Amino acid sequence: MRPPALFFAAVIALCFSPFTSVFPAKQTPNPPVTVGANVILEITGDVAKHYHRLQTRQSSTPSGIQISTSAQVVQKLKTGQYRLEHSLTINTKSDAPRMVTLTALVNADAIKHRIVPANTEIRASPSDPKPVKTRKQTTWSVVKLDDLKGVKIRGWKLDHKVGE
Repeated sequence: MRPPALFFAAVIALCFSPFTSVFPAKQTPNPPVTVGANVILEITGDVAKHYHRLQTRQSSTPSGIQISTSAQVVQKLKTGQYRLEHSLTINTKSDAPRMVTLTALVNADAIKHRIVPANTEIRASPSDPKPVKTRKQTTWSVVKLDDLKGVKIRGWKLDHKVGE
């Protein structure tokens, strides 16, 4: 199942925008989340610090860093928790390809839902001069991660490659 293009456009816009400026404040009651659904991760605190270090290979992290990205709900556990997975491939000219993966176990009540009204302007990136408008009202699932409890972040380096 492939998520709609507007989902990715809004997630990319979130990467550089304050969380509250992209979405209206209106939140809905928390309906059940299904396995395979996409969620927006709003990452701050220790999680953002470690994610940024693995992604950029820099030893220092800007204070107050906020990272927004997407993840997928891959499993609902018998405890009622959800397992979320995110991966980011990094290709640079000077280094071998790398990947950063994030896995989080979250309680169902940690997944909040926000309503994005129809005709809301979103951008593919903050520098995009031409925003697009959402066509219909959409409900987005959002998870905030700020401490490392239940979170694993891993960095991977390509060791060898088979095939084209």
